[in-house]
Amino acid sequence: MKNIGDIDIQQLFPSFIYRRGLEYYNQRRVRNLLYDVNNELWTATVRGSRNYFVEIEASSIFTGHLKAECDCPALICMIRASILQQR
Repeated sequence: MKNIGDIDIQQLFPSFIYRRGLEYYNQRRVRNLLYDVNNELWTATVRGSRNYFVEIEASSIFTGHLKAECDCPALICMIRASILQQR
């Protein structure tokens, strides 16, 4: 598998979402980041207006079509962008 550091995460999100996700990351809002090797799945809790749980399929990062689940109300969210900063 490729290294996540090789991916331009900025291209996976609209610019304003990417910037907000980077802010969340820099503010240390990403907690409990874990990688499940068997399921190739990243999970984390991100502190926003409340705590949000996020799952991202690792293999989808390299396709350019991010497959992720987040319990925030947004369709494309900064919560997802924030956990991908941790590489």
